Amino acid sequence: MHIRPTSNPRRGGIALVLLALVILLSVGGLGYYYFNANAQERYASETVQLAKATSQAIYRLNERSPRGDLDKIHAQIARYQARNDADPKLIETWTQQSKAIEESLAKRDAQAAQMQTRASEFDLNSSLAELEAFDAELKAFVKDLDQDTRNRLLVAWSQRKNQILADMQSVSATIIAKTFPSGAKTYLDGEYIGLSSLGIQNVRKGKHLLTFEKDGYLPAELEILVENSGTIEPPRTDLQLAVRPIQVTVIGGKKRAKISVSLEKTADDNDDIILYIDEQEGREARFDQAPLGRLRLSVTADFRLAAERVIENRDGLETPIVVDLDQ
Repeated sequence: MHIRPTSNPRRGGIALVLLALVILLSVGGLGYYYFNANAQERYASETVQLAKATSQAIYRLNERSPRGDLDKIHAQIARYQARNDADPKLIETWTQQSKAIEESLAKRDAQAAQMQTRASEFDLNSSLAELEAFDAELKAFVKDLDQDTRNRLLVAWSQRKNQILADMQSVSATIIAKTFPSGAKTYLDGEYIGLSSLGIQNVRKGKHLLTFEKDGYLPAELEILVENSGTIEPPRTDLQLAVRPIQVTVIGGKKRAKISVSLEKTADDNDDIILYIDEQEGREARFDQAPLGRLRLSVTADFRLAAERVIENRDGLETPIVVDLDQ
């Protein structure tokens, strides 16, 4: 008698379940491997991109950059530093660079604060020349600032400048400019006005500079402060003679005669006003304080006038003067 084996449906089902589970685990493991590898690659790529962006941002920073840009870079460095594949050397380099930029911006901010203080407190009695000089200085300074700081400074200065200009226009004075001797070229704040002595009208409020120039004299300056309308008459400005030493040599005449040489300068418009006089004995006379311009040279021999001439002192010792008593 032949007996046929009978199949167990339950045992076959279990086998199929186990096979499906093995296949699922294999596929899942392979998928996890590829997914994890791809994720690591993306992570590394993000780190590289972040490093590149941070380096470029630091490179673009300069003295004109807003402080907010530096704050953003600090945040980027912190994000990069938090990543597990961050490069410590790169972080150290960025830290040093950002510190140097921080110091530069701090210096810029301090200078800008000083400039704003100067602009806000600019002297109301300043001259127009001083006003224009500071205006040019500030406009040159703000070129290297960020836009917000630049605008803040320009607005502060514009308000103060308009206030000063309006104050200047509210006053009109007359300045009486006098010199001795008269006839000096007179300049007010660098602008030629005329010959002294004279009255200068419509002078605005503030500090002004009078300058006097005359041939044979040293230039002179006088600062005037105009605070109210009316007439201002400062003390007379006495001009100082410009000097250049000259050498006088006397030849001829009696060998044993007592020689005396004198130099004299009088006012251009009045010979009775003696501005300079000096006398020396001997045939060789040096006048260290001889004024420039027209001089009267006199030579006496045995107390008698032996020679007299008018000379022009221009070159001083470069052209010694020779007086021949035999001519």
